[in-house]
Amino acid sequence: MLTGALLLPKEYELGFFLKKRFLRIVIPFLFWSLIYITYHLGQDIYHGEMKSLSQAIDLILTELSQGADYHLWYIYMIIGIYLFIPVIGKWVRASTEKEILYFLVIWLITTFLNLPIPMKYKPDFNLVYFTGYIGYPILGYYLSKKEFIT
Repeated sequence: MLTGALLLPKEYELGFFLKKRFLRIVIPFLFWSLIYITYHLGQDIYHGEMKSLSQAIDLILTELSQGADYHLWYIYMIIGIYLFIPVIGKWVRASTEKEILYFLVIWLITTFLNLPIPMKYKPDFNLVYFTGYIGYPILGYYLSKKEFIT
């Protein structure tokens, strides 16, 4: 939500944004991913689980595509959000408060409908592409612009 509150109000040139924000995350992320992949590869070799070069290549490709370690999930998510920030920023700055609120209500409803809970009358359609983390920066932007009575 802080990402939305801090980055969405500003207008960025696409190239500048990708260079300044995106590369600052991707390069350290790739570095640490390679550290973790090297560690996991070393562990497998040490324990005798790595028997061929094809297994090593498979491990490397799997960890690059699915994540080198569990706690790096956030980096994958923030990279995805940063790719959309210039586009979403233009949309939220041009939208009315009602339009943003409409988006947030739909986002919240579909997020809760997508939870893995047994419901007899739960709609049977895939909402994964609308739900997810992209709503959080928009919520952060909305809350940062909203005036609250104190």
